[in-house]
Amino acid sequence: MRAVLPTGVPDGRGHGWPDVVDGILIVQSVLLPALIAFVPPEPVLPGWSPWSMALLAAAFLLRALPLWWRRHAPYAVLAWTTGFDIVWACTAGTTRTAMTGLLLVGATTLVSAVYAVAAYARRGVPTWPAPLVAALAWAATFGAGFARLGGSSALVPGLLAGYGLGLALFVPAWSVGKAVVTRGHRWENAALETMAARAGAAVTAERHRVAQGLRGTVLDRTGRFVRVAEDALADPDADRSAALVEVAEHARAALNEMRALLDSLRPPPTAPDPAPDPAPEPALGRAHVPEPAPPVATEDSKPVAPGTGGT
Repeated sequence: MRAVLPTGVPDGRGHGWPDVVDGILIVQSVLLPALIAFVPPEPVLPGWSPWSMALLAAAFLLRALPLWWRRHAPYAVLAWTTGFDIVWACTAGTTRTAMTGLLLVGATTLVSAVYAVAAYARRGVPTWPAPLVAALAWAATFGAGFARLGGSSALVPGLLAGYGLGLALFVPAWSVGKAVVTRGHRWENAALETMAARAGAAVTAERHRVAQGLRGTVLDRTGRFVRVAEDALADPDADRSAALVEVAEHARAALNEMRALLDSLRPPPTAPDPAPDPAPEPALGRAHVPEPAPPVATEDSKPVAPGTGGT
């Protein structure tokens, strides 16, 4: 018995519910900050031109777009999102406090990246640094906001407060992802154990069937011709020719049953390869010239001696 199990992930990206979830996360990470920034009645960035609005939306789209690959490269997505937020906080965040507030509104991007590291990182790769790394973005965001409101003296308290709040947000996200992947691994292990148990039971049943076949047919036939041979040898008046014929019949039957039992253990024959296509017909434009027929000898035709005429 042979069992073939999938050993790798299929090439290419599958389409289905995970893609819908990733798309919703990307749209939400862009749409929610844009609504807070520009939609009345109380936009946090009033008076911006349409081009400026489009530029800000494109920046947040660039920030959230790597979430599409969070299942395939979770640490790369986390590094990109964290680095983007730190650069944003150190540049645009120092000009307006609302810029840092938009990062906090779009925090689901970082939460999704942390969850992806815990749930989709390869086995053997540690995932516990994910919330520690993501909290750096919130430290930079709060530090920039505090420094703008309270001066440089408020930078360190802002960094500490942001890092602590980031840990309080990202550690639960990491814990949820870790719990999901642990449950998935348990299900995989249980499925493998069930398949192994079923395969073992099938092998045991096949072994029992072969043993029953040997005991019920081959060994029975062998015992019969052995008894016939022993009886013929023990009785001097027995018809040994008839006994020999009977022994041969039992031996032949035992061999046939053994062959049938072995044939039942062989795998089914594979389909033969298709026959090759016949040679192509000659082109229509190419004329077929028949070969000249050999001369046919007649009774009137006689060999002519050299130097003589045909008459």
